[in-house]
Amino acid sequence: MKKYISVFSLMAKNSLSRILGLLLLLVAADGALAWYWVCVQGYGMDNLFRSGNAGFGFVLAVVFALMAAVQMRRGDLYSGPQGYTMRRLAISEKGVAVLQSLYNLLCWLLLWGVQVLSVFVICKVCCRYGVGGAWANQQLFLQFYISPLLHSLLPMEETLSWVANVVMIAGLSVASACWAVLRREKEERAKLLVVYWAVLLLFRRELGSFIWNVVIIAGFSILLVMDCYKLFRRKKEGANNA
Repeated sequence: MKKYISVFSLMAKNSLSRILGLLLLLVAADGALAWYWVCVQGYGMDNLFRSGNAGFGFVLAVVFALMAAVQMRRGDLYSGPQGYTMRRLAISEKGVAVLQSLYNLLCWLLLWGVQVLSVFVICKVCCRYGVGGAWANQQLFLQFYISPLLHSLLPMEETLSWVANVVMIAGLSVASACWAVLRREKEERAKLLVVYWAVLLLFRRELGSFIWNVVIIAGFSILLVMDCYKLFRRKKEGANNA
């Protein structure tokens, strides 16, 4: 058990500080955008997130891309100073992939949680100072229905969107882990870049996007099965060759 904790600690040491820095950048950028649109431009809460031109979605996309770059660059534990430690721990590639998938999943959930909390704080501040108007508290609730970005982050009672988000994040986490373990295979890099682009393009969805939710669930479920099979097959082939 200790060696698995050691590997997980190496993963955190390799990239966690950079990821936390990006999350701080996200919160600061959201706060600056809210101040500009509310205090300078005079926007109310009813159209702060409804407009796609406010920049919140762009900031989230940039932070997502930077976090993806960190995971691609810092996810390989077999190169650099930590490579010697990994070889001494003698953990199988399958075990490393599982740990890397869990670590990636925690990072993406952290991004999601920070973004939701940032939006919620902005909306509560608007309510507190009367920017939302007479129905400010109701508008706080309605923002997650009106705004495609906020509804994608927190789909409320739309179960299919929740399932699509969970499958998307799981597929993304495992795909990143496959790249970290099998990065010598050139097709893994191209596949991971396609997965990142798919997340950027498909995450923001309107209320009731049944077709897109089904496409996301089907596509990322296939990706999950293929990646898990590839890791299992690699393990089996290695044992047979031995």
